[in-house]
Amino acid sequence: MYELEEKSKIIDGYKIKSKGIFNFEELYKEMHNWFKHYSYDWKELEYKKVDNTDNTQTVELRWECPKKIDNYVSMLTSIFVQARIGDVDVNIGNEKKRMNNGSVELKFDTVMLKNVSSWTGKPMGKLSGLIYERILIKDRLRAYEDEIRNETNKLMSEVKEYLQVYAR
Repeated sequence: MYELEEKSKIIDGYKIKSKGIFNFEELYKEMHNWFKHYSYDWKELEYKKVDNTDNTQTVELRWECPKKIDNYVSMLTSIFVQARIGDVDVNIGNEKKRMNNGSVELKFDTVMLKNVSSWTGKPMGKLSGLIYERILIKDRLRAYEDEIRNETNKLMSEVKEYLQVYAR
């Protein structure tokens, strides 16, 4: 995102696991739409699908979703999804619907990125950066951390709700 950036971990390796019946394609679309709705840039770094001998598929995805907050701060949410799914027909009311039966695991990482390139290589650059962050924008950075954490938690809650994963 920036030429030279400093990372602060906000969410580190949070996992959601689910087994059962769900629509993987719908989950994919819902998450993609969520990122678009909240003004993230969405990048799919990997999409791998393997057909297994037992009529299931193994799917792996890797997404990076950056979002610029201001000229100094942005956030980056990375998601790794691994699923093993097979097709199943489900009766919903009087309708038959094609769904997936299997397991899915999602791993979330979110970092706050700071554009430190403006301080690098300048006389007293490091000191200027420290003063800027620890005195001038200290409260704003703390508010950004909270905003980033809350936004990622909202996404994870919506994924859990979709997959009907409840606290046990």
